[in-house]
Amino acid sequence: MQSGVNLHLVRDYNQGVILEAIRVEGGISRVALAQKTGLTAQTVTNIVRRLLDQDMILEIGRDVAAIGSTGGKPRVRLSINPAAGYAIGIQIDRDLISLIIVDLNGTLIAKAHLPMQQDHGPIAIIAEIAEAVRRLIQQSQIPSAKIIGIGVACPGPLDHDKGIVFAPPNLLGWDEVPIRDLLMQHLGYPVIVDNDATAAAIGVRWLGGAHFVSNFAFIYMGVGLGCGMFIDNHIYRGSTTNAGELGHITLNPDGPACYCGNRGCVELYCSPQAMVQAYAAHMRDKHAIGTLAHPSPPLTFVEIAQAAMGSDPVARAIVNQSAQALAQGVVSLVNIFDPELIVLGGKGFHTIGPIYRETIQQALRDHSFARRRHAIKVELAVEGESAAALGAATLILYEAFTLRMNTLTTTP
Repeated sequence: MQSGVNLHLVRDYNQGVILEAIRVEGGISRVALAQKTGLTAQTVTNIVRRLLDQDMILEIGRDVAAIGSTGGKPRVRLSINPAAGYAIGIQIDRDLISLIIVDLNGTLIAKAHLPMQQDHGPIAIIAEIAEAVRRLIQQSQIPSAKIIGIGVACPGPLDHDKGIVFAPPNLLGWDEVPIRDLLMQHLGYPVIVDNDATAAAIGVRWLGGAHFVSNFAFIYMGVGLGCGMFIDNHIYRGSTTNAGELGHITLNPDGPACYCGNRGCVELYCSPQAMVQAYAAHMRDKHAIGTLAHPSPPLTFVEIAQAAMGSDPVARAIVNQSAQALAQGVVSLVNIFDPELIVLGGKGFHTIGPIYRETIQQALRDHSFARRRHAIKVELAVEGESAAALGAATLILYEAFTLRMNTLTTTP
Protein backbone atom coordinates (compact mmCIF):
# COMPACT_ATOMS: atom_id res chain seq x y z
CA MET A 1 0.00 0.00 0.00
CA GLN A 2 1.35 3.42 -0.94
CA SER A 3 0.75 6.21 1.54
CA GLY A 4 2.16 9.06 -0.50
CA VAL A 5 5.34 10.69 -1.70
CA ASN A 6 8.37 11.86 0.21
CA LEU A 7 7.41 15.32 1.47
CA HIS A 8 10.77 17.03 1.05
CA LEU A 9 10.81 15.93 -2.59
CA VAL A 10 7.33 17.36 -3.07
CA ARG A 11 8.56 20.65 -1.65
CA ASP A 12 11.58 20.62 -3.99
CA TYR A 13 9.40 19.75 -6.95
CA ASN A 14 6.96 22.56 -6.19
CA GLN A 15 9.86 24.98 -5.82
CA GLY A 16 11.13 23.88 -9.21
CA VAL A 17 7.69 24.47 -10.71
CA ILE A 18 7.58 27.99 -9.25
CA LEU A 19 11.11 28.84 -10.42
CA GLU A 20 10.44 27.59 -13.93
CA ALA A 21 7.18 29.57 -14.16
CA ILE A 22 8.90 32.76 -12.98
CA ARG A 23 11.78 32.23 -15.40
CA VAL A 24 9.59 31.57 -18.42
CA GLU A 25 7.20 34.45 -17.75
CA GLY A 26 9.95 36.95 -16.97
CA GLY A 27 7.72 38.84 -14.53
CA ILE A 28 4.70 37.28 -12.85
CA SER A 29 2.64 37.93 -9.71
CA ARG A 30 1.96 35.48 -6.89
CA VAL A 31 -1.70 35.28 -7.89
CA ALA A 32 -0.77 34.50 -11.48
CA LEU A 33 1.73 31.89 -10.27
CA ALA A 34 -1.01 30.08 -8.37
CA GLN A 35 -3.25 30.15 -11.44
CA LYS A 36 -0.48 28.99 -13.78
CA THR A 37 0.91 26.20 -11.60
CA GLY A 38 -2.25 24.95 -9.89
CA LEU A 39 -0.59 25.28 -6.49
CA THR A 40 -2.50 26.82 -3.60
CA ALA A 41 -2.00 30.50 -2.79
CA GLN A 42 -0.44 29.54 0.57
CA THR A 43 2.05 27.16 -1.06
CA VAL A 44 3.04 29.83 -3.57
CA THR A 45 3.44 32.41 -0.80
CA ASN A 46 5.66 30.10 1.28
CA ILE A 47 7.88 29.13 -1.64
CA VAL A 48 8.20 32.72 -2.89
CA ARG A 49 9.18 33.89 0.60
CA ARG A 50 11.87 31.21 0.76
CA LEU A 51 13.21 32.09 -2.69
CA LEU A 52 13.31 35.80 -1.82
CA ASP A 53 15.24 34.99 1.36
CA GLN A 54 17.71 33.01 -0.75
CA ASP A 55 18.05 35.90 -3.27
CA MET A 56 17.00 33.51 -6.02
CA ILE A 57 14.21 35.83 -7.17
CA LEU A 58 13.50 39.56 -7.12
CA GLU A 59 10.44 41.75 -6.74
CA ILE A 60 10.64 43.99 -9.81
CA GLY A 61 7.63 46.28 -9.56
CA ARG A 62 3.90 46.10 -9.82
CA ASP A 63 1.63 44.76 -12.55
CA VAL A 64 -0.37 47.89 -13.38
CA ALA A 65 -2.10 46.16 -16.30
CA ALA A 66 -3.84 43.76 -13.92
CA ILE A 67 -5.66 46.53 -12.01
CA GLY A 68 -8.47 46.91 -14.55
CA SER A 69 -9.52 43.27 -14.33
CA THR A 70 -8.99 42.71 -10.61
CA GLY A 71 -9.34 46.08 -8.87
CA GLY A 72 -7.28 46.99 -5.82
CA LYS A 73 -3.51 47.50 -5.70
CA PRO A 74 -1.26 46.44 -8.56
CA ARG A 75 0.27 43.02 -7.91
CA VAL A 76 3.98 42.74 -7.24
CA ARG A 77 5.81 40.99 -10.09
CA LEU A 78 8.57 38.46 -9.53
CA SER A 79 11.56 37.58 -11.69
CA ILE A 80 14.65 35.42 -11.49
CA ASN A 81 17.68 37.17 -9.97
CA PRO A 82 20.22 36.59 -12.75
CA ALA A 83 23.17 37.34 -10.46
CA ALA A 84 22.13 34.71 -7.91
CA GLY A 85 24.28 32.12 -9.63
CA TYR A 86 26.35 31.32 -12.70
CA ALA A 87 26.95 28.23 -14.80
CA ILE A 88 29.97 27.23 -16.85
CA GLY A 89 29.64 25.54 -20.22
CA ILE A 90 32.39 23.53 -21.91
CA GLN A 91 32.15 22.15 -25.43
CA ILE A 92 34.75 19.54 -26.36
CA ASP A 93 35.10 18.95 -30.09
CA ARG A 94 37.71 17.53 -32.42
CA ASP A 95 39.36 20.85 -33.28
CA LEU A 96 38.37 23.30 -30.55
CA ILE A 97 37.36 23.54 -26.89
CA SER A 98 34.95 26.35 -26.05
CA LEU A 99 34.26 27.69 -22.56
CA ILE A 100 31.55 30.13 -21.48
CA ILE A 101 29.97 31.51 -18.32
CA VAL A 102 26.28 32.46 -18.21
CA ASP A 103 24.04 33.89 -15.49
CA LEU A 104 20.74 32.34 -14.40
CA ASN A 105 18.95 33.93 -17.37
CA GLY A 106 21.43 32.30 -19.75
CA THR A 107 23.04 35.64 -20.60
CA LEU A 108 26.64 35.28 -21.78
CA ILE A 109 29.08 36.75 -19.24
CA ALA A 110 32.46 35.52 -20.48
CA LYS A 111 33.93 33.12 -23.03
CA ALA A 112 37.25 31.62 -24.10
CA HIS A 113 38.59 29.05 -26.57
CA LEU A 114 41.37 26.49 -26.45
CA PRO A 115 42.88 24.59 -29.38
CA MET A 116 42.24 20.87 -29.11
CA GLN A 117 45.68 19.27 -28.82
CA GLN A 118 44.62 15.66 -29.29
CA ASP A 119 48.19 14.40 -29.00
CA HIS A 120 48.24 15.53 -25.34
CA GLY A 121 45.77 12.80 -24.41
CA PRO A 122 42.48 13.12 -22.52
CA ILE A 123 43.89 13.32 -18.96
CA ALA A 124 46.21 16.21 -19.82
CA ILE A 125 43.53 17.94 -21.90
CA ILE A 126 41.05 17.85 -19.02
CA ALA A 127 43.69 19.34 -16.73
CA GLU A 128 44.21 22.12 -19.31
CA ILE A 129 40.45 22.71 -19.46
CA ALA A 130 40.30 22.98 -15.66
CA GLU A 131 43.05 25.57 -15.64
CA ALA A 132 41.28 27.54 -18.39
CA VAL A 133 38.07 27.47 -16.33
CA ARG A 134 39.94 28.92 -13.33
CA ARG A 135 41.31 31.73 -15.50
CA LEU A 136 37.90 32.49 -16.97
CA ILE A 137 36.29 32.71 -13.52
CA GLN A 138 39.07 35.01 -12.33
CA GLN A 139 38.83 37.24 -15.41
CA SER A 140 35.05 37.51 -15.08
CA GLN A 141 35.41 38.55 -11.41
CA ILE A 142 32.56 36.25 -10.38
CA PRO A 143 32.83 34.95 -6.80
CA SER A 144 33.63 31.26 -6.97
CA ALA A 145 30.87 30.57 -4.45
CA LYS A 146 28.31 31.73 -7.02
CA ILE A 147 29.32 29.10 -9.58
CA ILE A 148 26.59 26.47 -9.34
CA GLY A 149 28.13 23.93 -11.67
CA ILE A 150 29.74 22.99 -14.97
CA GLY A 151 28.08 21.45 -18.01
CA VAL A 152 30.11 19.60 -20.63
CA ALA A 153 28.90 18.94 -24.18
CA CYS A 154 30.82 16.43 -26.27
CA PRO A 155 30.26 13.81 -28.96
CA GLY A 156 28.98 10.38 -27.98
CA PRO A 157 28.66 7.57 -27.26
CA LEU A 158 28.62 8.42 -23.57
CA ASP A 159 27.00 7.67 -20.24
CA HIS A 160 25.20 10.86 -19.20
CA ASP A 161 24.50 9.60 -15.67
CA LYS A 162 28.15 8.76 -14.92
CA GLY A 163 29.77 11.41 -17.12
CA ILE A 164 31.90 8.95 -19.07
CA VAL A 165 32.64 9.01 -22.81
CA PHE A 166 33.19 5.79 -24.75
CA ALA A 167 35.56 6.30 -27.68
CA PRO A 168 33.84 9.05 -29.68
CA PRO A 169 35.12 8.63 -33.26
CA ASN A 170 36.34 12.24 -33.45
CA LEU A 171 38.15 12.17 -30.07
CA LEU A 172 41.02 9.74 -30.46
CA GLY A 173 42.03 7.92 -27.29
CA TRP A 174 38.99 9.05 -25.29
CA ASP A 175 37.80 5.56 -24.38
CA GLU A 176 36.00 5.27 -21.03
CA VAL A 177 37.25 8.69 -19.92
CA PRO A 178 35.46 9.83 -16.71
CA ILE A 179 35.13 13.50 -17.68
CA ARG A 180 32.74 14.29 -14.83
CA ASP A 181 34.86 12.84 -12.06
CA LEU A 182 38.12 14.30 -13.40
CA LEU A 183 36.71 17.83 -13.66
CA MET A 184 35.13 17.55 -10.21
CA GLN A 185 38.50 16.53 -8.79
CA HIS A 186 40.20 19.51 -10.44
CA LEU A 187 37.56 22.16 -9.74
CA GLY A 188 35.24 20.96 -6.99
CA TYR A 189 31.99 21.99 -8.73
CA PRO A 190 29.12 19.71 -9.74
CA VAL A 191 29.58 18.53 -13.34
CA ILE A 192 27.04 17.26 -15.87
CA VAL A 193 28.19 15.63 -19.13
CA ASP A 194 25.87 15.27 -22.11
CA ASN A 195 25.80 14.70 -25.83
CA ASP A 196 26.45 17.91 -27.78
CA ALA A 197 23.16 17.74 -29.70
CA THR A 198 21.17 17.06 -26.52
CA ALA A 199 22.87 19.97 -24.78
CA ALA A 200 22.11 22.23 -27.73
CA ALA A 201 18.42 21.26 -27.59
CA ILE A 202 18.29 22.08 -23.88
CA GLY A 203 20.02 25.38 -24.58
CA VAL A 204 17.47 26.39 -27.20
CA ARG A 205 14.63 25.60 -24.84
CA TRP A 206 16.23 27.40 -21.91
CA LEU A 207 17.11 30.53 -23.88
CA GLY A 208 13.55 31.08 -25.08
CA GLY A 209 13.28 29.10 -28.30
CA ALA A 210 10.70 26.37 -28.87
CA HIS A 211 8.61 27.34 -25.84
CA PHE A 212 5.45 27.20 -27.92
CA VAL A 213 5.83 23.48 -28.74
CA SER A 214 5.86 20.31 -26.67
CA ASN A 215 7.84 18.19 -29.17
CA PHE A 216 10.81 19.38 -31.20
CA ALA A 217 14.12 18.16 -32.55
CA PHE A 218 17.41 20.05 -32.63
CA ILE A 219 19.61 18.93 -35.54
CA TYR A 220 23.22 19.66 -34.58
CA MET A 221 25.98 19.68 -37.20
CA GLY A 222 29.50 20.17 -35.93
CA VAL A 223 32.24 17.77 -36.99
CA GLY A 224 29.53 15.11 -37.15
CA LEU A 225 25.75 15.09 -37.04
CA GLY A 226 23.35 14.45 -34.17
CA CYS A 227 19.90 15.22 -32.83
CA GLY A 228 18.54 16.33 -29.46
CA MET A 229 14.83 15.70 -28.84
CA PHE A 230 12.20 17.14 -26.54
CA ILE A 231 9.17 14.87 -26.12
CA ASP A 232 6.17 16.11 -24.15
CA ASN A 233 8.24 19.05 -22.86
CA HIS A 234 11.07 16.88 -21.52
CA ILE A 235 14.46 16.06 -23.01
CA TYR A 236 14.66 12.49 -24.28
CA ARG A 237 17.97 10.63 -23.90
CA GLY A 238 16.99 6.98 -24.34
CA SER A 239 17.79 3.95 -22.21
CA THR A 240 21.59 4.40 -22.42
CA THR A 241 21.48 8.21 -22.88
CA ASN A 242 22.57 7.89 -26.51
CA ALA A 243 19.34 8.67 -28.36
CA GLY A 244 19.31 10.94 -31.40
CA GLU A 245 22.07 9.55 -33.62
CA LEU A 246 20.44 10.93 -36.75
CA GLY A 247 23.76 10.79 -38.59
CA HIS A 248 23.60 6.99 -38.50
CA ILE A 249 20.24 6.45 -40.14
CA THR A 250 20.99 4.40 -43.26
CA LEU A 251 20.16 6.11 -46.55
CA ASN A 252 21.80 3.56 -48.83
CA PRO A 253 22.46 -0.03 -47.61
CA ASP A 254 24.94 -0.45 -50.46
CA GLY A 255 26.68 2.86 -49.78
CA PRO A 256 30.15 3.49 -48.37
CA ALA A 257 31.17 1.92 -45.07
CA CYS A 258 30.73 4.04 -41.96
CA TYR A 259 32.88 3.91 -38.84
CA CYS A 260 29.74 2.91 -36.87
CA GLY A 261 29.69 -0.45 -38.69
CA ASN A 262 26.82 0.31 -41.08
CA ARG A 263 26.79 1.51 -44.66
CA GLY A 264 25.39 4.57 -46.37
CA CYS A 265 24.73 6.57 -43.18
CA VAL A 266 23.35 10.11 -43.40
CA GLU A 267 26.58 11.55 -41.97
CA LEU A 268 28.61 10.08 -44.83
CA TYR A 269 26.68 12.25 -47.29
CA CYS A 270 26.14 15.50 -45.45
CA SER A 271 28.78 16.14 -42.78
CA PRO A 272 31.33 18.96 -43.30
CA GLN A 273 34.05 16.36 -43.87
CA ALA A 274 31.93 14.65 -46.53
CA MET A 275 31.53 17.95 -48.37
CA VAL A 276 35.27 18.66 -48.25
CA GLN A 277 35.98 15.20 -49.65
CA ALA A 278 33.39 15.64 -52.39
CA TYR A 279 34.84 18.98 -53.48
CA ALA A 280 38.41 17.65 -53.39
CA ALA A 281 37.38 14.67 -55.55
CA HIS A 282 35.75 17.01 -58.05
CA MET A 283 38.88 19.16 -58.24
CA ARG A 284 40.99 16.14 -59.14
CA ASP A 285 39.12 16.05 -62.44
CA LYS A 286 41.25 17.96 -64.97
CA HIS A 287 38.09 19.46 -66.46
CA ALA A 288 36.81 20.64 -63.09
CA ILE A 289 35.37 24.09 -62.70
CA GLY A 290 34.99 26.00 -59.48
CA THR A 291 36.38 28.96 -57.66
CA LEU A 292 38.34 26.66 -55.33
CA ALA A 293 40.14 24.80 -58.13
CA HIS A 294 43.50 25.75 -56.63
CA PRO A 295 42.79 26.44 -52.93
CA SER A 296 45.50 27.00 -50.37
CA PRO A 297 46.00 23.58 -48.77
CA PRO A 298 44.26 22.18 -46.95
CA LEU A 299 40.82 22.80 -48.41
CA THR A 300 38.42 23.70 -45.60
CA PHE A 301 34.70 23.41 -45.04
CA VAL A 302 34.51 27.14 -44.32
CA GLU A 303 35.86 27.86 -47.83
CA ILE A 304 33.31 25.53 -49.40
CA ALA A 305 30.43 27.04 -47.43
CA GLN A 306 31.42 30.57 -48.42
CA ALA A 307 31.84 29.54 -52.05
CA ALA A 308 28.42 27.87 -52.03
CA MET A 309 26.78 31.11 -50.92
CA GLY A 310 28.73 32.93 -53.62
CA SER A 311 29.08 32.07 -57.29
CA ASP A 312 30.75 28.64 -57.19
CA PRO A 313 28.41 26.13 -58.90
CA VAL A 314 30.41 23.12 -57.70
CA ALA A 315 30.27 24.14 -54.05
CA ARG A 316 26.58 24.97 -54.34
CA ALA A 317 25.81 21.60 -55.94
CA ILE A 318 27.69 19.75 -53.19
CA VAL A 319 25.89 21.66 -50.43
CA ASN A 320 22.55 21.06 -52.17
CA GLN A 321 23.27 17.31 -52.28
CA SER A 322 24.21 17.39 -48.60
CA ALA A 323 20.98 19.22 -47.73
CA GLN A 324 18.91 16.71 -49.70
CA ALA A 325 20.57 13.79 -47.91
CA LEU A 326 19.93 15.36 -44.53
CA ALA A 327 16.34 16.10 -45.54
CA GLN A 328 15.80 12.38 -46.21
CA GLY A 329 17.05 11.58 -42.73
CA VAL A 330 14.89 14.28 -41.15
CA VAL A 331 11.78 12.97 -42.92
CA SER A 332 12.45 9.54 -41.38
CA LEU A 333 12.96 11.15 -37.98
CA VAL A 334 9.73 13.12 -38.29
CA ASN A 335 7.73 10.05 -39.35
CA ILE A 336 8.87 8.23 -36.19
CA PHE A 337 8.93 11.10 -33.70
CA ASP A 338 6.14 13.41 -34.99
CA PRO A 339 7.56 16.74 -33.75
CA GLU A 340 6.08 20.18 -34.28
CA LEU A 341 9.39 21.93 -34.92
CA ILE A 342 12.86 21.23 -36.33
CA VAL A 343 15.71 23.52 -35.26
CA LEU A 344 19.06 23.54 -37.10
CA GLY A 345 22.22 24.65 -35.28
CA GLY A 346 25.95 24.17 -34.90
CA LYS A 347 28.94 25.43 -36.86
CA GLY A 348 28.07 23.25 -39.86
CA PHE A 349 25.01 25.43 -40.50
CA HIS A 350 26.75 28.73 -39.77
CA THR A 351 26.99 30.04 -43.35
CA ILE A 352 24.84 27.65 -45.37
CA GLY A 353 21.98 27.14 -42.93
CA PRO A 354 19.37 28.81 -45.19
CA ILE A 355 19.98 26.18 -47.90
CA TYR A 356 19.32 23.36 -45.42
CA ARG A 357 16.29 25.07 -43.91
CA GLU A 358 14.61 25.52 -47.28
CA THR A 359 15.49 22.02 -48.52
CA ILE A 360 14.30 20.29 -45.34
CA GLN A 361 11.14 22.40 -45.18
CA GLN A 362 10.23 21.42 -48.73
CA ALA A 363 10.98 17.74 -48.11
CA LEU A 364 8.67 17.75 -45.10
CA ARG A 365 5.90 19.42 -47.10
CA ASP A 366 6.23 16.77 -49.80
CA HIS A 367 7.11 13.58 -47.95
CA SER A 368 6.30 13.57 -44.22
CA PHE A 369 3.61 10.99 -43.50
CA ALA A 370 1.30 13.32 -41.56
CA ARG A 371 1.84 16.37 -43.79
CA ARG A 372 -1.91 16.77 -44.31
CA ARG A 373 -2.51 16.80 -40.54
CA HIS A 374 -0.03 19.48 -39.55
CA ALA A 375 2.82 21.54 -40.96
CA ILE A 376 6.25 21.19 -39.35
CA LYS A 377 8.27 24.37 -39.08
CA VAL A 378 12.02 24.41 -39.72
CA GLU A 379 14.10 27.15 -38.07
CA LEU A 380 17.75 28.11 -37.70
CA ALA A 381 18.96 28.38 -34.10
CA VAL A 382 19.65 31.96 -33.09
CA GLU A 383 22.60 30.64 -31.06
CA GLY A 384 24.25 29.51 -34.31
CA GLU A 385 27.62 27.87 -33.96
CA SER A 386 27.66 28.54 -30.18
CA ALA A 387 24.62 26.32 -29.62
CA ALA A 388 26.47 23.43 -27.97
CA ALA A 389 28.62 25.59 -25.66
CA LEU A 390 25.58 27.57 -24.49
CA GLY A 391 23.68 24.31 -24.21
CA ALA A 392 26.44 22.90 -22.00
CA ALA A 393 26.04 25.78 -19.55
CA THR A 394 22.28 25.43 -19.52
CA LEU A 395 22.58 21.73 -18.60
CA ILE A 396 23.26 22.93 -15.06
CA LEU A 397 20.41 25.45 -15.12
CA TYR A 398 17.99 22.93 -16.61
CA GLU A 399 18.74 20.40 -13.88
CA ALA A 400 18.50 23.05 -11.16
CA PHE A 401 15.20 24.53 -12.31
CA THR A 402 13.14 21.93 -14.13
CA LEU A 403 12.51 19.10 -11.67
CA ARG A 404 10.44 16.29 -13.10
CA MET A 405 7.77 14.28 -11.32
CA ASN A 406 9.73 11.10 -11.96
CA THR A 407 12.20 12.28 -9.30
CA LEU A 408 9.52 11.66 -6.68
CA THR A 409 9.63 8.37 -4.79
CA THR A 410 6.89 6.54 -2.95
CA THR A 411 7.06 5.33 0.61
CA PRO A 412 5.69 1.94 1.67
